[in-house]
Amino acid sequence: MRTEHEMMQLIMQTAQQGERIRAVVLNGSRANPNVEKDMFQDFDIVYVVNNMASFTSNHSWVDVFGDRIMMQMPEGKVTPPPENKGHFVYLM
Repeated sequence: MRTEHEMMQLIMQTAQQGERIRAVVLNGSRANPNVEKDMFQDFDIVYVVNNMASFTSNHSWVDVFGDRIMMQMPEGKVTPPPENKGHFVYLM
């Protein structure tokens, strides 16, 4: 399992090396200094991108983060239909 530092390096490296990625934002409990850290905290990351279709048409770009136990894409579902509000969520 990666350390928090290794994971943050990977998140930042992915953003810096991706020409289509304009910004990266950490939110959720890891971004809140008032939350006590624990080993079960996830990483809530937002990548602000150009050409979102190039990410959503080929989901293999997330492979850089390692093997997945599961992945859900709520905006990729047919029922209920996606909201199409300019975002695409990967829950991994």
